[in-house]
Amino acid sequence: MNLEGLLEKHPELRRIYNVLKTFLPPPNKIQVFHLSELEGFGFRVRATVMACALPPDKLFFREIPPDPHTFAHELIHLCKKLQITHEEVYGYNLASVVLFCAEEGIYDVNIFKLFELSEEQVNKVLQRYGFDTIEDYYEVVGVIPYTHELKATSEGLKLVKNPRYSERDVVIAFVTELSAGLPYFEHCRKILRDLIELCK
Repeated sequence: MNLEGLLEKHPELRRIYNVLKTFLPPPNKIQVFHLSELEGFGFRVRATVMACALPPDKLFFREIPPDPHTFAHELIHLCKKLQITHEEVYGYNLASVVLFCAEEGIYDVNIFKLFELSEEQVNKVLQRYGFDTIEDYYEVVGVIPYTHELKATSEGLKLVKNPRYSERDVVIAFVTELSAGLPYFEHCRKILRDLIELCK
């Protein structure tokens, strides 16, 4: 079946498609298969694999309909985007953002631009909510991401950027932390809404 057929049978998935449709082929041009059919395309499928995308227009799911998070993740793989990071970084870290946008009815946004924001842009948004910087945010909420480390200073232990990581890495890690908190914390949702505004 094609994606349009899946969306007609399961309209709850259409809102997710609508968040990404600007970057996707039309739904009648995207083919949807059961994951067992992937072997017919020359791939062996492990039992732990729940879904797969073969760009530019093929989706495979172990369960049809797929759960919303899996659906968002695989659609992201079919999207045309500026390739600034590994494909799975997009899929794993932005699927929750796509679901958030679908729930909020936010469709006029390029979510991939979240990874292109500068630290300065992120810090300006954080300052609206009482945080000075990304580092200040992490210290308040009690997070030590892979891009940062604790250092002893004259003021005690402080969170500082690990110089091995670029500004883009820092922003991607921050968006990832926000994404993980979306189901639980209103401050994550508020900050993300403001960051999304910068991506329109």
